Amino acid sequence: MKIEPSDSREISSVFPELGEACDGICVAEAKLELDYGSARSDLSIGNSKVALTALRKIEASLSIANSLTFALWLPIVRYWIGVASACLGQEDATEVLVSLIGGVKDPDARAQLAILSIQKVRLNLLAVG
Repeated sequence: MKIEPSDSREISSVFPELGEACDGICVAEAKLELDYGSARSDLSIGNSKVALTALRKIEASLSIANSLTFALWLPIVRYWIGVASACLGQEDATEVLVSLIGGVKDPDARAQLAILSIQKVRLNLLAVG
């Protein structure tokens, strides 16, 4: 990532106030946020398959992230994996969302599980009727 200085001084670090030692972490976090934003954008316009692929890549990248990034982002990314999977009608959507119960995404996961249950009931009623 290249940041253009607003004046003629040379900047030796991406985030000079944190120091060069933090550059890698800051750049990785910025990339994660951009990738996440792009995946959410894809999901919001109905590109669920593209979003799911991107979210799974983000999830995989978290395995090598620092502990704070991992702890912060994993529940968020897993939640949206569950949502994207549900949009695609994939069976693992329920499993992913259930795995979030009891954590920071508990209310959101429960809401999505309720929506999935309502959809299944409607599909069953359509199949019977």
